[in-house]
Amino acid sequence: MNISIGRFILNLWMLSAAVAAAWAAGDGSGLFPSCPITPCPGLGNGRELFADPAFSQGFRVSSCRPWDQPNELGNLIPEGVSAVEPPVWRLAQWHGTMLLQPGVMPRSGAANIWTARSETREVTICRDKDGTTLILACLGAREFAGRLRQSAELWPHLLIEHRWTRRR
Repeated sequence: MNISIGRFILNLWMLSAAVAAAWAAGDGSGLFPSCPITPCPGLGNGRELFADPAFSQGFRVSSCRPWDQPNELGNLIPEGVSAVEPPVWRLAQWHGTMLLQPGVMPRSGAANIWTARSETREVTICRDKDGTTLILACLGAREFAGRLRQSAELWPHLLIEHRWTRRR
């Protein structure tokens, strides 16, 4: 059973790399043929609800426990992007063993792809003509050193939160 779980997780890890590569090649719509990416009619008539939907200002990176005070380690900013405002997005990485650290997210060559990674986590921003895609990956097998998580152990998390500063 451990081999199957390990292969499944390895396949997910490789899939995240394949997703980023496909977006860089401009072929994001072919990744999931049963879920085609299509524009919504009248999309231009709405209003954006989130500040910084392209994650240009980066992220405020959390510590491993929500109850830590303070529980933010610093900012993680995409390379080559000059953030005018502080990040409105928080990257929460609760209960992890090898956290992403504040700093610069390296850019992948000339492509509009930025990736920050640790031994157990990976965050990738992919931009193309149709918008921005954010990929969050958390490797449980590495978090738990190849063993299964026990029922009393906390789940490692990787998620984003938006800071609302004013009514949009």
